[in-house]
Amino acid sequence: ATVGDGVLFDGSSVTTGNVVRIEYDAGNAGAGFGALAITEDGVEIYVISEDGNTTIAGTASGTNALTLTAGDLVVTSGNVTFTLGNLALTNGDLTLSAGGLNVTPGVGDGDAFDLVNLAANAAIDLDMVAASVNAGGIIDIDGSTGSAPIMAVNMSGAYTGDYLALNMTNAVGAQALNITGAGIRTVSLVEITDTPEGAAANTLDLNLTPAAGTTQVIDIDVAGTDDADIITMNFSGAYTGSALVFDMTTAVAGTAFELIGAGVRTVALIAVTDTPSTLGTFDLNITPAAGAAGANVFDVDVAGTGNADVLSIDFSAAYVGDGINITMTNAGATANALVIDGGQTAGSVDVVSISSSSAFAGGTGGLVFLQSTGALAAATEGAVLDISETGAAQATSYAVR
Repeated sequence: ATVGDGVLFDGSSVTTGNVVRIEYDAGNAGAGFGALAITEDGVEIYVISEDGNTTIAGTASGTNALTLTAGDLVVTSGNVTFTLGNLALTNGDLTLSAGGLNVTPGVGDGDAFDLVNLAANAAIDLDMVAASVNAGGIIDIDGSTGSAPIMAVNMSGAYTGDYLALNMTNAVGAQALNITGAGIRTVSLVEITDTPEGAAANTLDLNLTPAAGTTQVIDIDVAGTDDADIITMNFSGAYTGSALVFDMTTAVAGTAFELIGAGVRTVALIAVTDTPSTLGTFDLNITPAAGAAGANVFDVDVAGTGNADVLSIDFSAAYVGDGINITMTNAGATANALVIDGGQTAGSVDVVSISSSSAFAGGTGGLVFLQSTGALAAATEGAVLDISETGAAQATSYAVR
């Protein structure tokens, strides 16, 4: 017949059993055995062989060989392997109760997975069991050689959602991101390339609300004996922004920068190398509060019995600038340029010691030079030098020797 069915098995009245049943003996099923085969032009395109193994030849990659218009494909035990081809689920689920899904796409066969998110449903939804202890990870990616990105996220359009969101609200004992590097690295372990633009376009933005007694926000523990820098900032071009800014306006009880050193030091705790031109190496703009007693700009407290200088200034070459220059032109009436309070309780050292071991060039310089050029507002004693000794008198002691 050229129309209708070639063979029709009408099982509309069958209530139990099978409409068509094929029986065979597994002992007689050898190589090339097929319980049911469909051929096209002499070539098998659909074969059910021993133990229900089914082969669908299909026509070519990209054409439908097996189509489920409704329902699910359930693999209770075993693997689903795509050696050449794709898995496309337009509507429905792929359920694997036991086993894995192995996809090995061929060259030119397109993406191994092409997932289109539908409405509010997740494209991939992983629900882990209560005790997830897989040492290899819930998602295990093993890479060898090559240069392609293992995972690439490319967004098109004005997407405003997060590319990666890690909600660790309840997982207080788990790390959101753990990166372990080893070996002699030829590239950075983590690299960020960005062109930020706008007031809120920060490359990294940390919004933290630490609880009382919380440890460090960023904790860096360095081991080993390497000499590499821990944090390095290199600027190119005429960059005008600050490298590091601490805004402590409201954190009145916090310290902006704290260094703790110990042991017998072989290098300086802080080393600054600079070639200043128009501005100084350190520029402090201080506005102390009125009447802020004890609010020293620099507060140096020295403990112990060491004999090192607290402040040492050494000049090399023919330096012509002043070692210390204090300008008191606009200072208040009761402000002193330099105050030294107290003295030694024993010994024969001086509170102030000025010495020179060489002759002065030109013959006009001295160890101490005092000069006053302004007109005095009223009569005074000791406008240039005032020496007062009010301590208890001792035999052969003098205020000036």
